[in-house]
Amino acid sequence: MSELVTKRILASSHNLYRAIFAINTQAPLSQAFTHKSLHRTGCLRCPKNTMLAVAEEPHVAFLQSPGLGHIIPLFQFAKHLVLHHQVRVSFLVITTGASNAQNQFLQSATIPPQLQVVNIPQSDMTDIITEDMLLLTKLCVMTQESLKPLKSILVELKPKALIIDIFTTQAIDVCEELSIPVYSFFTASTILLTFSLYLPKLDSQVEGEFVDLPGPVEVPGCPPIRTNDLLDQVKDRKNEEYSWYLFHVSRMPLVAGIFANTWQDLEPVTLKALKENPFFEEISTPPVYPIGPIIKDDEFLTEKDAEIGAWLDNQPTDSVLFINLGGVALKPVVEPGQEVIGREEVKRVVRAVIVGEEGKAIRRRARELKESACKMLEKGGFSYDSICRVVDIWKAKG
Repeated sequence: MSELVTKRILASSHNLYRAIFAINTQAPLSQAFTHKSLHRTGCLRCPKNTMLAVAEEPHVAFLQSPGLGHIIPLFQFAKHLVLHHQVRVSFLVITTGASNAQNQFLQSATIPPQLQVVNIPQSDMTDIITEDMLLLTKLCVMTQESLKPLKSILVELKPKALIIDIFTTQAIDVCEELSIPVYSFFTASTILLTFSLYLPKLDSQVEGEFVDLPGPVEVPGCPPIRTNDLLDQVKDRKNEEYSWYLFHVSRMPLVAGIFANTWQDLEPVTLKALKENPFFEEISTPPVYPIGPIIKDDEFLTEKDAEIGAWLDNQPTDSVLFINLGGVALKPVVEPGQEVIGREEVKRVVRAVIVGEEGKAIRRRARELKESACKMLEKGGFSYDSICRVVDIWKAKG
């Protein structure tokens, strides 16, 4: 598969993770190992003042679909488990159709000795991937073909658990045979998570296209979602992308738990719905563990990046930076029968953000979330304790 096709697949899959709050997770990785090299010996490195014995370090595996948009967030979580929770990690990587950027990322920097990369052998995609396939379909087919040797790899690794992403749910069947619990790491917002869990029900109740519904989609216990804001992959139910997305999200209730890259203060409404709403109890939603914010802890900055960062640092406190990423906190009003926002309306919204009470409330909320985020992953923080609960489950497996 060409590098161009792989990059397009990555771009398409990235669109699936659009959310009201985007958390950029990146981290460097230095070297890759085949699964045959896992038995090499080496000393374990634990943080100072840690009394854990080697036998108490649970070993878990990660598995994600191809592309940096999927690899980077799960790798950052894997690295966090190694460095802060004394977990040993085998990080499984699908190499079929890997881009140069992916290979460079996996060989670019030092990683903890207790995090080892396991390359899944490439699969021959000749006559399987066709040019007329849509991008998400190509990604899902490539992933499914690449997972054929998964059982033998897991038999050798013997992990206490497997952590997957949204497009590798075929691993659930393999792990059921091997009695390995599976967890899903959902990297987008919990609004998208609740919609994804509700999609099978919506699919069974609605005839025709969701975009033709007379009103917004009402997800139980959550804010309504405008049909225009739905994922591109669910706007056309006749294409294969929709079928693949529905297939994978329908299997999410089968996992032992769902890690969500969020925290209580950021998305309280949807987290409460996932825990308490009768619908999510009815479909046996697994426990949802808020573990965020898992963010990048280092990255290479270009000269231009450093220049932009320095400019931002020199701006006055409470400055307003207007960035249009496709969504805004204050929504301009479009006049009936028009598709373009008028100049005066843009001026009104900008003025409200800069000097209005709404803008002050947004900046106050941002400061509160920043302070809250800093505490979540500290010892005793909500997300830290949430991760500890799962790690204790892994340790108890012996």
